[in-house]
Amino acid sequence: MNKINYFLAQSKQDIEEAFLLIYKEYVKQGYLSERAANSKLKVDSCFLLPDSATFISKINHKIIGTVSVAADSRFGLPMDEIYKEELDELRGENKKIAEVCRLAINNKKHNNLSLLIPLLKLVVHFGFYKEIDFLCVAINPKHNSFYSSLFFQDIGKLKSYPSVNGAPALAKILDLNKLKKIKARNFFIKEIIESNPPDYNLFKKL
Repeated sequence: MNKINYFLAQSKQDIEEAFLLIYKEYVKQGYLSERAANSKLKVDSCFLLPDSATFISKINHKIIGTVSVAADSRFGLPMDEIYKEELDELRGENKKIAEVCRLAINNKKHNNLSLLIPLLKLVVHFGFYKEIDFLCVAINPKHNSFYSSLFFQDIGKLKSYPSVNGAPALAKILDLNKLKKIKARNFFIKEIIESNPPDYNLFKKL
């Protein structure tokens, strides 16, 4: 079986291919129409900041998974569209926040969870590396149990998200400072934090 490799996307080609995968998967899941996907196929400013990152997984040079961490700035975050009030409370407390977003996986030969965990490991350790206080995410509520198992907590009510065809969304945050101190580690937390942590040199952009 071919090895799956995980990277920080740095080349323009990798970033564009990662975003293409996102839109293809979002169309499949009904979050975007094909017309909307074509019109939105661009890299937003917040993803190009030094404290932002896009991670990818590859098999045979083909991207099969991706997730991004968008740094907060004057550009705001994607989920400000519906959760700005909630995020502004964290900003008002001078907390450094970033959003976990643009997650997509497409590989029929592997269990999606087996691909997701290594990507989330990179996300969490990148947060540690950048000294982020809170990772924020807007999820479909059908994934709530999984994110709760990773100690993400609710910060907003269930809302309709216009950017993904009005799909339901739930805002959650992960306190990275508390996460380091949690003693009751479940399987997912052990895998993400303790098992083979990444070399932080991976996070240094060229």
